[in-house]
Amino acid sequence: MTTAPEKWAAIGIWISDRIMTTLLEMDLSIEAEGWPDDAAEVIDRAVLAAWKAPNGSDQDRPAELSLVLSDDDQVQELNRDWRGKDKPTNVLSFPADEDEDEEMMFPGMPRMLGDIVLALETVLREADEQDKPFN
Repeated sequence: MTTAPEKWAAIGIWISDRIMTTLLEMDLSIEAEGWPDDAAEVIDRAVLAAWKAPNGSDQDRPAELSLVLSDDDQVQELNRDWRGKDKPTNVLSFPADEDEDEEMMFPGMPRMLGDIVLALETVLREADEQDKPFN
C-alpha cells in the first residue's frame, strides 16, 4: 500500500488505495510490477490538470474515476474480451455513464466517469519509440 507524503496531506490530497480531491475521487490500483515509485504522484497531477482544464469536466459535480496500472497480459485479455482485438494496447477506457439518465441519479451522488487501464510494457515501448521520458 502506498503511503501519503506529508506534503500531500497538507494540501488535502491523500493516497492509499484512493486519491481524493474536493469533487474528484480516483481509485488507483497498481496491478503489475515495474511501475515507477512516483507513478501515483504523476498520475494524480495529470488527472487533476485534466479535471481543472477549461471544458475538461463538469467541475461543480462530484465524480469518480478508476485507474488501473497493469501490464500487457491483462490489457491484452481485456482488449480481446471487450473489443475483439487479441493484442495489447497502451490504454483502454471503459466509460461508466454513457447512457446515464441524469434524473435517475440520487441527489448528491457522484458522476461515475469509468475505468482506465494502462499497460506498462506498451507504454514503455511507445515512450521509447517516441523519445519521450517515462520516469
